[in-house]
Amino acid sequence: MRRRGCLVTLGVFALLILVCCGLGFFVGLPQLRDTFEDGIAEGVSTQVSEQLPAGELPPGTYTISLTELERQLSTSVDTQNVQGISLSAAGDRLELGIETDTNQTLTYSGQPVAENGRLVMQDMDANNGALEFFLPADQLGDALERGVNDYFAVRGLEIASIELEADQIVVEATQ
Repeated sequence: MRRRGCLVTLGVFALLILVCCGLGFFVGLPQLRDTFEDGIAEGVSTQVSEQLPAGELPPGTYTISLTELERQLSTSVDTQNVQGISLSAAGDRLELGIETDTNQTLTYSGQPVAENGRLVMQDMDANNGALEFFLPADQLGDALERGVNDYFAVRGLEIASIELEADQIVVEATQ
């Protein structure tokens, strides 16, 4: 009888571990992804609104500084394992680097384009499979898109073109 009790106890314990792992995967991981995505979108949106004029905007060309955007993102992402964030233009691609507390730099990159009056991050990828598991590149692209598109949409403007020039994103906006 004693062995049977031990087996039942081990079975219950294994079931509890399985339930905890399932909760972590199906509840905790999406929550972590959403928190990071929201931090990026909020940081981009805040910095875009600080860099560009407030209120109504006429159609025209607007410039967003990557240095200032990087600074804002570094302060708005609230995770204990991130030591720094870098943002740069590499040709026609935008690169977001995340330096971890283990001195590893994880990089996302994508090509910003204007499509149907909105910013769209195309061909998003990450240089690390584990990073891709925790925050898929497309989800990060969505956060960057949301941060810029919301600013222009609220002002009734559409994005006609986007170019990366040195340390800037140059946006041509129309009505």
